[in-house]
Amino acid sequence: MDTTTAVSTARPASRRSAGPAFLAQRWPTVAALAFALIGTPAEASVEILTEMMMLLPFLYLVTAVLDRPRAVWAVFPASYTAWFVVRALDVVPSTVLIGAAAAVVVVVGAVRGRLRDRRFLVQAAGMIAFGALGLVALAVDPDVARYIVAAGWFLHGVWDLVHHRLRVTVDRSFAEFCAVLDIAVAVALVLV
Repeated sequence: MDTTTAVSTARPASRRSAGPAFLAQRWPTVAALAFALIGTPAEASVEILTEMMMLLPFLYLVTAVLDRPRAVWAVFPASYTAWFVVRALDVVPSTVLIGAAAAVVVVVGAVRGRLRDRRFLVQAAGMIAFGALGLVALAVDPDVARYIVAAGWFLHGVWDLVHHRLRVTVDRSFAEFCAVLDIAVAVALVLV
């Protein structure tokens, strides 16, 4: 074997993609930053951002019940569309609906035998923890609530990164998308 040819054609292990190829690989990050700029209005109230934050663990809970990580890409727009419609109709407080929907999902999970699945139980615990954080934010002074909600978005970003690293529950591309979006919203809440 000619070692000169083998050495000259080998790619350095430390070389990273640059330009469009890198952006194509990091499309969830690019999409999240665009969504943060376009899809999360700067004038969004702390109340709206609190409710949106409470939906984040709901996406993971539903996906855990379905046991199909890629399904999160359908669960995401469906959940936020339903939340937007319920909020616009103003018949039932959206926080009540989010809690009721989460309870229904847990019951469906129990019926499907997911109570023995540690991943499902972790998602149910996450729903409870982030839901409680959201309810606390809704009960306190709006200036304090802004920092509580920022902490919730940031912590959910960390939650996403853990799921991305472990490759569990949701599709990795969604975990990356959600982590970048969550942290961007958290930073915006603190800086505004």
